[in-house]
Amino acid sequence: MNLTFSLKYRQTDEYLIRLSSVCLADFLSEDVSESISKKHEIIEIGLQRIKGEMPTNVVILSQITNFIAKIFEQNKHFIFYFFCDDLNDVARRRKDFSPQEYRSILFTRMIDKYLADNHISDIEHTTVCIDSSGWKNYIHFVYRSNLKAVVDLLQADIIDNYGK
Repeated sequence: MNLTFSLKYRQTDEYLIRLSSVCLADFLSEDVSESISKKHEIIEIGLQRIKGEMPTNVVILSQITNFIAKIFEQNKHFIFYFFCDDLNDVARRRKDFSPQEYRSILFTRMIDKYLADNHISDIEHTTVCIDSSGWKNYIHFVYRSNLKAVVDLLQADIIDNYGK
């Protein structure tokens, strides 16, 4: 899968959402990668601000979440993956949070709000925090409850092999 969607808010902000298949061999051990890729597809969520400087408001966050949820609903075997990076700074009120920690908190709130507002109980969200030499990275998985064992395997493998 490779899907790109652009969202505009007023004339000031524009966001790009990318959903693309992940090559598991790039970040998992060979045995885990092979066993998971035979049955499931891991889809990376890429979010990028194209235009604008103000903190992202609740309207655009809701539009982003709704777009992602629509694709997720149509694909029962997908596991969504979101990596909170620090490649670009992000406008935030709390400067004591790193960009990746802020993105992680925001992503969690987006998913939790969507699930609560839509009374969804069979979709779960897991956050993996990896402390790499004092620098924390956050990885999120969104998946159906029946895929929890697969995500547990992904999480364990990432933690065991991160940075190797």
